[in-house]
Amino acid sequence: MRRHACESVGADVIRWAVAREDLQEIMYFSWEPLQELKRKLLVLWNTYSFFVTYANLDGFDPSEKQVPPADRPVMDRWLLSALARLVAESRAALDAYDVRTAIFKVEAFWEDLSTWYVRRNRARFWKARPGGDSLAAYQTLYEALSTLVRLIAPVMPFISEDMYQGLSREAAAPGAEASVHLTAYPEERPERFDDDLERRMRAVRRVVELGRAARASAGVKTRLPLPKLIVVFDAGDRDRGALDASSELAEIVKDELNVKTLEIRDQAEGLVKETVKPDLKVLGPKLGKDLPRIRQALAEGRYERRDGSIAVEGLTLAPNEVLVSHEGAPGHAVGRDAGATVALETKRTPELELEGLAREIAHHLNNLRKDAGLDIADRIALRYAGPISAAFERYGDFIAEEALATNVAKGLVGRGHSWKGELNGTSGELEIERT
Repeated sequence: MRRHACESVGADVIRWAVAREDLQEIMYFSWEPLQELKRKLLVLWNTYSFFVTYANLDGFDPSEKQVPPADRPVMDRWLLSALARLVAESRAALDAYDVRTAIFKVEAFWEDLSTWYVRRNRARFWKARPGGDSLAAYQTLYEALSTLVRLIAPVMPFISEDMYQGLSREAAAPGAEASVHLTAYPEERPERFDDDLERRMRAVRRVVELGRAARASAGVKTRLPLPKLIVVFDAGDRDRGALDASSELAEIVKDELNVKTLEIRDQAEGLVKETVKPDLKVLGPKLGKDLPRIRQALAEGRYERRDGSIAVEGLTLAPNEVLVSHEGAPGHAVGRDAGATVALETKRTPELELEGLAREIAHHLNNLRKDAGLDIADRIALRYAGPISAAFERYGDFIAEEALATNVAKGLVGRGHSWKGELNGTSGELEIERT
């Protein structure tokens, strides 16, 4: 059984699964949790593969002079702070013989590394960027990965060794040991901590999550630009004051949610309508014949909020006794959690529609590149025809940059990989050819 398990999911996954269990409880073996852990581990491996691929293409040299952390973009500074905190917390957990806590913190970090840092910064690796900005991105991601492999080495010796060899030995990092298992466990760097930045980044991610929920509720794809996002934090909320509409972090929110402007307000009046209904399964038996009266009062808005409860008609209803929903005012889509509301203005203009079409074309071209079997660094000649030409006339440079096109021209010539169809309801034809 042990041999079969190792062959199916790998020895490191088995070790990881055992190490993250509560040793005071009985451990039950099943395949589904192991497969889920393997998928989690693939997130880390894919991040490593992404780095190695582009670092090799760009000839990244780990020994190159470091860009001072203070001079790096806000995303880099946030990641380095989170990395320093991870090292400190992992050391403290292992010093207390609490391997399980260290493992869960490492898992959370590499998830953030992949789904937030790398996803947000892909363009800094695969597009032509100013040297300092690209170098800072490579150095930040290299430090994160090379630190992670040493953090996980005691528990996952094989994958950490593979990654270490690719990161340090094959890259000829100065002073690299022959094996990750000959390196020292990462040292704490408290000077890297930036509590305020980490707090503000949590607020950014919270707003982004609510904004995505608002877009989903309205059925509006993220590639379609919208005029404005309005953010309201309730009084006393932990993130109140963490986001400035003119800050670098605000630009991240605007880019993530594809909105033109961001506005921070103190009140949500006029943006959202709250609807409170009784939970019939809970309140039916409790209220009996009084239920219709309470339902009517709630429907008419004759209630008050008091410390999370609902005061209505002389009664106090607990949060689990009512069903609360929020609906955006006309022209708005809203996302809401305890303490924060976001409202997206959903009005579409011809200009926004045209920009949305350009973004859709760029996304589609990247899929065409894959269909054509092009390598990630291949440059192309791009040709187009049909009504989608309007997007090229206005946003041709953006589309060319996104698709790595060195030449863009109207009219097809019958060579290369072609496509014909509709994007965002607009018909057209595309043709790409490796140059």
